[in-house]
Amino acid sequence: KVTEKNQLWEADITFVKTREELVAILTVLDVYDRNVVGTYVGTSCKKEDFIELIKLLIENRGRPQFIRTDNGSQFRAINTGIFMNEEEIAHEFGMKRNPNSQAYIESFFSSLKREFVENNEFLNLNDLCKKFNVYLGFYNKLRPHGSLNYNSPIDFSQIQSNFEEVLVKP
Repeated sequence: KVTEKNQLWEADITFVKTREELVAILTVLDVYDRNVVGTYVGTSCKKEDFIELIKLLIENRGRPQFIRTDNGSQFRAINTGIFMNEEEIAHEFGMKRNPNSQAYIESFFSSLKREFVENNEFLNLNDLCKKFNVYLGFYNKLRPHGSLNYNSPIDFSQIQSNFEEVLVKP
């Protein structure tokens, strides 16, 4: 059971079509508070993009204990394994052809497609990025989650921080 932030992150890639091209969206989500902690958006997504995103997230949020991904080539790459070992991050792989083994990131992608992709048209990569940033603000700051007692990820995280402060005060 996940009991604190940075205990388990899930990462995966989905694709969105614009008028000009197919765009990859790599997303990293903290399972504890369902916060989308980082994304990479580009016309392709390579192992280097995944590694650089995780490095940036470690600098800004701290190191996760575990990262769970599917078996995509970006995640199975030798360089990714070396990086995870160097950073002392346990890398879990979901079961092949079983999206439930990454249920949290798959749930995010389901919401993303239902609430964002299906309701917008994207001219190109730049247009998608602008609109996606607005959606991420909504998702992390405003969108209620049943699993978080109908709080947004940011509100849930703040409530938990306040609760922890009360517990440790003399």
